[in-house]
Amino acid sequence: MPHSEDWLYDRLYGAWLGRCAGCTLGGPAEQFRPRTRELLIKYLTAVSPDEWPIRDYMPETSPSGIQFISKRDATRERLSYVPGDDDLTHTVIAQIPYPCN
Repeated sequence: MPHSEDWLYDRLYGAWLGRCAGCTLGGPAEQFRPRTRELLIKYLTAVSPDEWPIRDYMPETSPSGIQFISKRDATRERLSYVPGDDDLTHTVIAQIPYPCN
């Protein structure tokens, strides 16, 4: 049985919002590569032991001595919009029909 346009809209809109939230949440941690988990735990637990495991946007500063070099606009204190992200851009670009001839 086919679904309604409203049902499809709700599913796609929810998927897009989830993608935006996930990319924004993970954006600041990208700078911790290649030791992401180790440095993220160090950064967050220096703020408070309750910060790990992560369940909120990352705080902008930490007593760990680790400083952000990018994506500061995706931190808890500065977040007011979904900042640009290559993963979001690629998702949008993938929706553009590409001529195969």
